[in-house]
Amino acid sequence: MDRIIFDYDGIANLYDSFMSMVPYKIWAENIYNVCKGFKVKGKELIDLGAGTGNLSKHLSEYGFNVTLVDLSIEMLKEAQKKNYRNISTFVCCDILKLSIKKKFDLAICMYDTVNHITEENITIFFSNVFNILKDDAIFIFDFNTEFGLDLMSKNSQIRDGNGFISFWDTEYDPESRICTLNLRIEFFNKKTESFVFSERAIFPEELEDGLKKAGFQTVDFYDFSTMKKLNDYSERGLVVCKK
Repeated sequence: MDRIIFDYDGIANLYDSFMSMVPYKIWAENIYNVCKGFKVKGKELIDLGAGTGNLSKHLSEYGFNVTLVDLSIEMLKEAQKKNYRNISTFVCCDILKLSIKKKFDLAICMYDTVNHITEENITIFFSNVFNILKDDAIFIFDFNTEFGLDLMSKNSQIRDGNGFISFWDTEYDPESRICTLNLRIEFFNKKTESFVFSERAIFPEELEDGLKKAGFQTVDFYDFSTMKKLNDYSERGLVVCKK
């Protein structure tokens, strides 16, 4: 499979501006409601691929004690600038190489972080998550579907920011199942920077197989935007797994 590229250090200080339209507060509320539905009682949460901590910030307001994990030290530095209701721990490491002794009541991995993991490593990742969860804990993550990535590739975007304008051009290769984002940032001081990111389309069957091999008892798929059953036209899926 083609290489998946996701070095976020170079855009860490701009990331929150790029994602200002994302309703993190609503995402946190949805996750909290899922936890209530699954009767999660504990408050120890680990956010894998936490980025700049926007989602964790809102989840901390529900009383969760959050551990934020990300490969990018610069993204975590941005996360540390935010105010969390409870004491939070920041861990810079590869989520494929988790070595945390603490056990958690809830693990989350959001904003298509899982799409950055290769097919060869997906079960390894799920097994690592399984091992840091308490009995009866749950794991929640989202993923971009092939339909969603293909649709994204048909629509370029322009996003304004504080002192810059950015251009987002995406292309999807159905053979390799790799979606590539070419990001160009033009600053008002005439400086220009370019970045390339990529992720892969994942099918529910692959996810369920990997999760079951890792040991999860139940795996449920939902349409991210409606929280109804995942369908062929879902652009983003939400997966809820119970240990």
